[in-house]
Amino acid sequence: MALAETFLYKLQNIGCSTALDDFGAGMSSFAYLRELPVDYVKIDGRFVRNLAVNATDQAMVRAMTILPMPWGKRPLPNL
Repeated sequence: MALAETFLYKLQNIGCSTALDDFGAGMSSFAYLRELPVDYVKIDGRFVRNLAVNATDQAMVRAMTILPMPWGKRPLPNL
């Protein structure tokens, strides 16, 4: 994890934006959200695909949209 963190900081220092991909796909997502210095959090596509018709997915995406904000990370749908 420390190596990934160092690499992400180096990318940001040269002007790159970084993202945590497939957020919500596994329990480690929460540890990565807390530990890794990323700019964006891409919500796993499995939660986004049926968003218009699935109340459970709507609730999950709503929570995953709010969750990264205190760390200054912006949520994105992973289509």
